[in-house]
Order: sequence, then structure tokens, then C-alpha cells
Amino acid sequence: MLRITEEQHGKTRILRLIGSLDVQTWLFLKQEIDSLLEKLHFHLLLDLTQVDIVVEEALHFLFSATEKFKKAKGRLGIIGMRDNVLKAMQREGLDQRLLLYASEKEAMMGI
Repeated sequence: MLRITEEQHGKTRILRLIGSLDVQTWLFLKQEIDSLLEKLHFHLLLDLTQVDIVVEEALHFLFSATEKFKKAKGRLGIIGMRDNVLKAMQREGLDQRLLLYASEKEAMMGI
């Protein structure tokens, strides 16, 4: 199960995810992000502090979404992760290719 809440802070939208980005739920996140891009929201932070599982497909989508934001002159950043999620990103080599922030405060200054 995945629950997403949204907040707007100036030009930056924050999606707070709670639960798992598994085979069934990561597509829901994809729809949310695609919808934000269509609505011209080009500064997005994903709060993954309460996400316990992230499947490989979701990780690769996050990378492709990051590229879409770059092309639109925007940014997609990720706030906090549990160790297992960070390790999954490291296995895929995505920890070096995504904007990762330890805290929301750090992310708001960097985005």
C-alpha cells in the first residue's frame, strides 16, 4: 500500500510517500509525477523517509523522471531514505545520479 500527501512550499511541491513502492503501487507515483509535469510543476521533492520497500522498476522510473525535470529546466530531489532503500539505489548505481538530500531543510536549499 502507498499513501501520498502533497504540500506546496513556494515553487516547490513536496510529495510525502508512506508505505511501499512495490510492483503495484509505483505506477500510482508515476501517474502523480507525470500529472505534475503536465501541470508545469518543475520543482519536486519526494520524501521517502517513510517508504520501506522500493522495487527496481520504481528506481529506474525515478531516474527517468529526473531527466524529464532536467529537460524542463526543473529539478527532482529525494529527501531521506531508509538504509534498505539507499542500498537498493546504490546497487543500481542511482545514488550518484539522483539528487539525494538527508533532510527537508537541506533539500529546500538545494532544489
